[in-house]
Amino acid sequence: MASVVLNKKVIFDISIFILGLIIACINVFILLIIFGIYQMYGGLKRYLLVQKIKNTPTSKAASAAVGLVELKGTARCNNGMASPISKVKCAYWKIEADFYKSGKGAGWRRFFESDSTIQLPARDEENKSPAGTFYLEDETGKLLVDPKKGIVNIPRDHLFDGYISGKGAWGMDHKKIDQRVLDFIGALDEGSRKKFIDCQNLRIQVCEYYIADGDNAYVLGSARPREGISSGIGSENLIVRWDGSDNLLYISDSGEAKLLESLSSNIYLKIFGGLALLAAGFYSLLI
Repeated sequence: MASVVLNKKVIFDISIFILGLIIACINVFILLIIFGIYQMYGGLKRYLLVQKIKNTPTSKAASAAVGLVELKGTARCNNGMASPISKVKCAYWKIEADFYKSGKGAGWRRFFESDSTIQLPARDEENKSPAGTFYLEDETGKLLVDPKKGIVNIPRDHLFDGYISGKGAWGMDHKKIDQRVLDFIGALDEGSRKKFIDCQNLRIQVCEYYIADGDNAYVLGSARPREGISSGIGSENLIVRWDGSDNLLYISDSGEAKLLESLSSNIYLKIFGGLALLAAGFYSLLI
């Protein structure tokens, strides 16, 4: 009798183990499907962007019309803007800050980011143009660009590394971060400044990106009439920005050929690799 009970317990334990194994396998297969979809989506999205860049003719600033436009030229500062740390006259800037987490799960963690479309006031009344905008200038004239909601693909210009307080978590002396970063932190609003103060005894890295005044610029986005302008829809009254109808705004300081080369890398690997993962996940679930 005891042997029968023991055998039933062994069978029950084996059944539970097999059930757990099956559930674990199903979870792995589902993750394969999800990751495959993610990879395919990313690849297809980039493929469509590349096709739009290739198929959209380049417009001149003076002859741009309402709709999707591609522009190439020189970035020009609007409203006297400068990068907040290096104080370089620029058309656009972005700041990213990370702290280093040690121990389990060690690595860099983002705690602050901002750009020229966020930090500036909502509107510049004197120039009647949205704050954070810049001009793209070519040999025919210039056109206003609003980078808000856009993808801005530019390389990092400066990396600042160190400690805000000059001391680590245990009071040991460490390299103090550049004074220009400390000045930037001091000029922030209270909420943003607190994010840095909370990391004052941790190693941080602050990255500064910008499109300097006079840099080459490439813009693909929607040309729309500027708000508050009622004197027609000539190019001088247009602004290039993100718009739901085209759902696209791409800004870079690279030439079109270099941009296409960068965007085209790994497209088909993402698409077909995602398709392979998707197929493997579904096949494993169905067999």
